[in-house]
Amino acid sequence: MEEKTTVRFWAFLLLGVMLLGNPDLTCQETDAFYKNLFKKGEKSFLAKNYKEAVKELEIAVFGLYKEKKLRGKAYVYLSLSHYYLKDRKKCEKYLRDAFDLLGDEEIKKIELEKAARSDLEKLIKFFKLRDAEKKPEKD
Repeated sequence: MEEKTTVRFWAFLLLGVMLLGNPDLTCQETDAFYKNLFKKGEKSFLAKNYKEAVKELEIAVFGLYKEKKLRGKAYVYLSLSHYYLKDRKKCEKYLRDAFDLLGDEEIKKIELEKAARSDLEKLIKFFKLRDAEKKPEKD
């Protein structure tokens, strides 16, 4: 009888360690550090301080893995920041990341200042990210 109790105890303990050690199985919120860093990066972007925005948003993206919309918006800001810094390769990478994560419809819903929205639309067309632009025209 005592042996059964010991086995149950160790099984319960092992299960507890596995559940608590796996962040996907627990109800953890996104660390406020990353949300604050996103806000800081957004402010840097809006202030046209693109180098600083990139530094802040690249770190923020890492911690926003559970915040799909925020991470997608961070990718858009990163894409635009790299566009303004004349780094086409990173601009495309982050814009593709945003599309992979959110899709066209969600990206259209992201609130951006007018000039940034216009530039984003240009980039979407340039990189042919919309479904209609990906398909070859039929004659």
